[in-house]
Amino acid sequence: MILPNTQAEPALHIAEMILTAVKAMKIADNGHVDDFFTLNLGVTSVIPSSELSMNKLIVTAEKALLQAKLASSDRIVILTKY
Repeated sequence: MILPNTQAEPALHIAEMILTAVKAMKIADNGHVDDFFTLNLGVTSVIPSSELSMNKLIVTAEKALLQAKLASSDRIVILTKY
């Protein structure tokens, strides 16, 4: 999800709201009664500049997502270094 004109802290807050909403839905995963759908989110924020390409922004967001996936279920990781 791309949130134009959104700094890191508000973006993190939005990610937390999304995570909370998904958890509250308790969507069954693979038909297991006790297993629910989980969500991992990678968040990054950038002030546009000529030195930072869109590709670099996407790569950073993907790194944050990978770190969230490796950490545990229902996790948000924010990266602000490119």
